[in-house]
Amino acid sequence: MCSFFSREDLAVFIFFPVKRHFQVKRAISVVDISQKKLLIQFCLKLQTKQCTRGESCVVLCSVIKSIYIYVAASQLKFTSQYQGNTKTALAGSSVNFTWNFSGGSDGVDRVSWGLTKRGAIDFINNGMLVSLDPSSGLSVSVPVPAEYSGRINGSVTGNKFSGQAIFKLSSIKKFDERFYGCRVDPVSDFDSHRFDTVYLVVQGG
Repeated sequence: MCSFFSREDLAVFIFFPVKRHFQVKRAISVVDISQKKLLIQFCLKLQTKQCTRGESCVVLCSVIKSIYIYVAASQLKFTSQYQGNTKTALAGSSVNFTWNFSGGSDGVDRVSWGLTKRGAIDFINNGMLVSLDPSSGLSVSVPVPAEYSGRINGSVTGNKFSGQAIFKLSSIKKFDERFYGCRVDPVSDFDSHRFDTVYLVVQGG
């Protein structure tokens, strides 16, 4: 019926009658993260098939649907106005990069900004320039290349479940023309990090 689980796993999740629904919930609560992801995939397949196990199948569908709704509602959201597009600034001036974040089953652990490349999904090696802790609103110390020393800073408002991060690059130079990225790291391993890029075009200089 389902290759995702062993026979014992299926026994736990399928053969609970409605009157023991709470035990199904309890069983799911102790299943590890990888199994929960598989359960969600399994639920999506069940939605296209007719249940043949009566009330036990109804329980299974209901519980897995609850998990699916919870996961969807708690997904880490990362709102960006950039998405790889360009932002223009004048040489010698300053520029702000802004991102909004929300959600995550346990919130956001870090919001970081730094150097990246076109189409990348993370910073280049040693490219992180600023890292912020949404819970405290403080910066986390990271090694900064000499050419950016004293020219970068960041701030975060809100909290770990919803907020805005602003990163500032000052005294812009022609060599600052490149891709920059922002990464949002969740507290929970159940969530995935989010990454966005923007290309800075420097005019003049």
